[in-house]
Amino acid sequence: DALQERIRNVEHRLAGSEETRHSVFRLSDAAGRLTDVSEALEETAGELARVRAVRDGSVCAVPWGVCPEHGNTLV
Repeated sequence: DALQERIRNVEHRLAGSEETRHSVFRLSDAAGRLTDVSEALEETAGELARVRAVRDGSVCAVPWGVCPEHGNTLV
């Protein structure tokens, strides 16, 4: 998120300059791609954490997230 914010700040500054404003369109694309990558990494990390927790036996393997017997929630 910090890198995306920095990219958007640079984009904003460069867009205000006549010399550079036609070249900054790629920065918006880059920030958007970083968002996509960040979301994919977060989803993957969450899935791997669930798999590990189930494998290690620290939570139940209930696929909907809440075990009716133990009350554990997969978040």
